[in-house]
Amino acid sequence: MNWMWIKKNQTLLITILVVVAIIAAGIPLWLYKSQQRSLANSEAYSKALQGLKKDDPASEKATRTALLNIDMGMAQLYAAHLSLKLGEADQAVKTYEAFLAKAAPKDSLRPLALMGLKAAYQALKQPEKVKSIETDLQKLGFSEK
Repeated sequence: MNWMWIKKNQTLLITILVVVAIIAAGIPLWLYKSQQRSLANSEAYSKALQGLKKDDPASEKATRTALLNIDMGMAQLYAAHLSLKLGEADQAVKTYEAFLAKAAPKDSLRPLALMGLKAAYQALKQPEKVKSIETDLQKLGFSEK
């Protein structure tokens, strides 16, 4: 009886076996690709920072441009910080907000991004936005008191 069921459902069983094999091969491949992306991003981050010279606007702009092309949270935050330092608060806001849109609610870099965003809005003289960010920071356990 079992052999008859197997013979009757042979196509289904082969399909299931093929799907399982594809998944079994796909997971390690996905993990490998993910690890390679992380390594490439880390190397690009390190290379971008090597060209940074303290208090050199041209170097800071070049570094910021390089950092904006790296898919890594810390790189995005550093790029936003450099934009703010260069007096480009609008660009800093865009970069901080892009980071926050991608970041998980419990991301350890979230408070840093919020503080930078607050500084950018202060530079743009937008007190209502500053107040909103202060509320978000208090929810995360950060306050100025």
